[in-house]
Amino acid sequence: MKTLRNIAIAAAFVGTVGVAYSQAMTTDELKSKGATVVAKDDLAALLKGANVRYERAQGPRQITLNADGSFVGSQHKTRGGRERSTVTGNWRITDDSRWCGTTVVKGYGENYCRTVWKLGDKYYFSGETEPGLARELNISK
Repeated sequence: MKTLRNIAIAAAFVGTVGVAYSQAMTTDELKSKGATVVAKDDLAALLKGANVRYERAQGPRQITLNADGSFVGSQHKTRGGRERSTVTGNWRITDDSRWCGTTVVKGYGENYCRTVWKLGDKYYFSGETEPGLARELNISK
């Protein structure tokens, strides 16, 4: 009976990982499907005050982008164990229409800049940490 339970847990885990990574595609795929880079003013309006959720190679992250340029949220580490951490930082939109900022997790800072794409009614982001890969960006207000 214990073996069946372990198999069920393993199957659920594999299914979850498949869902998380199915939200990614290459930037070339996005372009070939007609995706466009979100313009600076549209991007600022889209992200200001938004709740944003996205998958990373390390696990999901959810943040609230405050109007004052700060953000707060949480992330879950799913590789190598289950761990939840608070995420804080600052964000801005650059003149070349990129979403940039600094993320602080457990006292360690990380700078990032991301290009945000729109394809139909969905948004994706790409950045330097995974060149050529775009991940889905779930945005709500």
